[in-house]
Amino acid sequence: MVIPLFFWLFFACILLSWELVLFYPAYVFYWSVLCILSSTALSWILVKDEEKTKTSIPHQLSFVFLCLGIFCSLLWVDFQFIKYFVPAVVWFAILYLIKSGAKIGIMRKTTKLGIFLAGTFFWATVSFGLLTVLGWQMWKVFLFFLFFFSFISWPGVSILESDSLRNIKAWLLLILLTAELFAVAAWLPFTESTLALILTLFVMLIYDLEKYFVDPLLIRKRIIVKKILVYFIFLVIVLISTPWS
Repeated sequence: MVIPLFFWLFFACILLSWELVLFYPAYVFYWSVLCILSSTALSWILVKDEEKTKTSIPHQLSFVFLCLGIFCSLLWVDFQFIKYFVPAVVWFAILYLIKSGAKIGIMRKTTKLGIFLAGTFFWATVSFGLLTVLGWQMWKVFLFFLFFFSFISWPGVSILESDSLRNIKAWLLLILLTAELFAVAAWLPFTESTLALILTLFVMLIYDLEKYFVDPLLIRKRIIVKKILVYFIFLVIVLISTPWS
């Protein structure tokens, strides 16, 4: 796969903005501008060969919001030395997700799904951090999260094989149920990253169930039970491994 030089340039600038906000947080505004501009340019490269330009705009926005969400969530990372390696790990994970496609220029379903789930986690981390660390009012944090989640979640719903009307209904239902879960999770006595992980697990469960709403032919009782069991095990591991504050 031949990857354009500009792809690496903009992608490197995104990583640079993430690292700089950790080394020089006093200039967070300038690094955020660098992150937004670089991710915007890169998002265009990721969808430049798609036929329907208008339908690709929400996917571009979701990628920009993902990069910005990672940028903001790094402000809550307080490990003294390990935190400087976190952006590189996330950067390589996104690179792997993008390069898994057949070519740069068409965003694959796995990439869209990754943007949806990763964006949910990072923006939930930011939102819960605003609530627990900075003491924002609950309703402000609630609206803040729903704003970004509405953009981040659309790529995941758009890959479902269905008519646009049913996808929109599934998208609205996903936002509604996630909003209720967010309001409940906000009262749990965990750190912002743990709360974000719990919320993301439930969002994954809701999304899986919505796939059966959109396409009832996918319903298999054995598969559904296995998925619910896996999510439950993950949730138990999270709850056990996290100290109650």
